[in-house]
Amino acid sequence: VETDYFMFVDDDVLLLPCTFSTLKSFVHEASVGAVESPVIATMALNNFVSYYMSLCMNRNNSEQRVSRRMSINEVSKAFIIRRGLFWYIRGLTTSVLIKTEAVQGWKPNPLLGAYEDLHLTQYIISKGYKWIYLVAPLAIHFDFHQIYPLKKALEKGLWHGTSLYILIKDNIITKDNVFLDIISRCGITIIKLLTPNTPKKTRLSYSINLLFQLSQIFGLLTHNRYKINR
Repeated sequence: VETDYFMFVDDDVLLLPCTFSTLKSFVHEASVGAVESPVIATMALNNFVSYYMSLCMNRNNSEQRVSRRMSINEVSKAFIIRRGLFWYIRGLTTSVLIKTEAVQGWKPNPLLGAYEDLHLTQYIISKGYKWIYLVAPLAIHFDFHQIYPLKKALEKGLWHGTSLYILIKDNIITKDNVFLDIISRCGITIIKLLTPNTPKKTRLSYSINLLFQLSQIFGLLTHNRYKINR
């Protein structure tokens, strides 16, 4: 990369007209290494179109609230149990503008098949930069809320679990924190599944999430490579 910054965008993501200019206005800050725009699912667009149009026309950054991803060293076990782990330490590369100097020297493990965005996030933070994200999304993801069939969830979990093994081996994250997060999320999901009057569609979504979490554990313990047909 020869430019001062570059952008990762997934092939199923549509940027809004104001996305790049908004992200660019934040990445110029000296302390910022990456600026991420969360995505919104197509199924939720009806509630937000007028807001997006107004935001794109005004291009007023004062209306944009931002937050930041955390260093893994900031996260306590109590925090993981209460709030989770991966959302706070893992920036998403579905739509993100990155300062080139912030990633110089980054060499991810070539065996890493998932969570490479977590590896990148923690590398940028370790160099003293911030990975920030906009609270209001400025990109549309066409399958963000896709519910995976059970087989797909199983394969996806095994694949991600293998990558967690690699991250632990490379000292990017600790095994204790990973297991604490997965077990906590499984417990919360089971409680939700047992809650009376849970809609059938919601119950299916919880079941698939639970299968994904459990298969991550199996993938982590066996650390075999499972290829996902995308």
